[in-house]
Amino acid sequence: MADVKADIDELTRLLEQAKRPAVRTLLNTELSRLQRIHGSLVPAQNGVSTPSATPEANGSTQASATAATATTVVRPKPATQAGAYASPIKSYGWEETDTTVKIYVTSLDGVGTLPAEQIRCQFGERSFMLEVDNLNGKNYSLEIRQLCKKIDEAKSSFKVS
Repeated sequence: MADVKADIDELTRLLEQAKRPAVRTLLNTELSRLQRIHGSLVPAQNGVSTPSATPEANGSTQASATAATATTVVRPKPATQAGAYASPIKSYGWEETDTTVKIYVTSLDGVGTLPAEQIRCQFGERSFMLEVDNLNGKNYSLEIRQLCKKIDEAKSSFKVS
């Protein structure tokens, strides 16, 4: 547990120094992964059981990316509820043209009621990672590591409806 926390601290310092978009994306992805691991270790050490929640089709999240390159905008990760853990988003739709890629996530009940800071999408040169924090006591993520074409991170966006 101490090693994971030390890794998180070091990655945070490296992220503050990183200039290149691909390096920032790589550091952000690893930092998010370690934060999820750290969050899942804390309840286990305190003897707290983690609640389970079953996602239902209702809320919808859409990530959209445009072809080219730029820089990653990172919003700070809010504190999650004790007992929250990461769960992969497995149900999503995909639409791609020469200039856009759209991903539709419709399996997260209640995502539209979350504050904006609990939903993040980080874009890389050929990747993105969508994270939803503390939805019914659970964190969710969808990571696509290898898009067919490069995307313009500055023009990339996501919306929740």
